[in-house]
Parts: sequence; structure tokens; C-alpha cells
Amino acid sequence: MVSAVDTNDVARRAEIIYAERLRSDSERDHRNEFVAIEPDSGDFYLGKTPTEAMSQSRAAHPGCLSFIIRVGHRHAIQLLLLLGCCWKVDYAAMNLTIECVI
Repeated sequence: MVSAVDTNDVARRAEIIYAERLRSDSERDHRNEFVAIEPDSGDFYLGKTPTEAMSQSRAAHPGCLSFIIRVGHRHAIQLLLLLGCCWKVDYAAMNLTIECVI
């Protein structure tokens, strides 16, 4: 199981990568899309939906934690890829539901 400290660290490191490497180009060219950032590698994956971005990240880094940011918005709306978890997003309410099957 992943601890809150681990998830906070993933979020912090991913937000630094976004701010330092991705923000200016992403917000110009991909506003309102989603970017999944895997902070250990620094790799990132853009998608029209959080699922699309996260699927790419999961394929490249199975079992690793990633952080999703909606490009051009102040706050990230989802975080985490947890191995063995299914997640769904209510776009209207911007809610995330995670159901673990581990």
C-alpha cells in the first residue's frame, strides 16, 4: 500500500516537473488537455482525457505512481496510478473515485 507521504512526494515532484519543463509549451499548445507525469523518470504523457494520459503512463511505467494535471488549470484534479486499482472521473463535478482490488 502507498502511504500519504509517498503520494504527497509524487505530487510535489510532478508539479515541479510541470512548472519547470512543461507549463509554457503545454499551456500554449495543449490547454484543457491532461498530462500524466511519472516523476521518477520525468516522462510525461498528454491526453484529451485523464484516462488517455494515464493509460500511456501506465503502459510505459507499470506499477509506478503518476500525477495528472489538467493543462492550464491551477489545481491538479487527480493523482495516482495504483497498481490493481480502477478509477473513474466525473468530469462535471471533477471528482475522482478509486476502487482498489488488491
